[in-house]
Amino acid sequence: MQNENKIQEKIAELQKQYYDKNKKNSIFKSAQKLDCAKHVTDNISLETLLSKSFYIRENTNIIINDYLVFKTYANPSNYEKIVQYTVSLANYCIEQFGSYILQVNLQSFTITAAQRHSDIIKIFCERCLRKESVLYKHLQGMYVYNYPSVIGAVSKLFTPFMDKEALGKVHLIDEKI
Repeated sequence: MQNENKIQEKIAELQKQYYDKNKKNSIFKSAQKLDCAKHVTDNISLETLLSKSFYIRENTNIIINDYLVFKTYANPSNYEKIVQYTVSLANYCIEQFGSYILQVNLQSFTITAAQRHSDIIKIFCERCLRKESVLYKHLQGMYVYNYPSVIGAVSKLFTPFMDKEALGKVHLIDEKI
C-alpha cells in the first residue's frame, strides 16, 4: 500500500510539473491530457504503471482495471502495450482457472475521456470481445463499477466495436468497489 501511495504521489508530482510548464487549457484539453500522460510514462516505467492499473485479485480469476491510474498514463503511443498486458493477464487466468472476470472501476470517467481513449477501447473490444476470440469465450463477465451517470451516451461510443452477444457479458453494477 505504501509503494502504491508513492506511485500516486509521483504521478501527481509529474502532472503538476507538466501543468506548471504548460498552462492548463480550459478548452481543447484532450491533446494536452494525452501529452501529460506521455510525460508520466517518460518518467515512470510503463510496467510499473500497468501493474498499478491492471492486476489480478489474489487467488482469483478476477482482473481489476482502475481507471484512476490508467488515465494518468494512457496515450496512443502505449495503447497496444496496454492491451497486450491485459490480454496476458486474461491468458494467465484462463490457464490457471479456465476463465476470467474483468472488473472495471470507471470513477471519474467522462464522455470526453471515452472520446480521447476511443482507440484503445476499439482495440480492446476487437481483440477481446469478438465472439470468435478465445478471450471472449473464456470471459465470464465484465463488471463496470463507478460508472458515470451518462453511461448510456458513453456506451454508444464503444458498442459498435462489440458483438451484440458480448453486450450480454457486460454488467453495470450500481455499487462502489
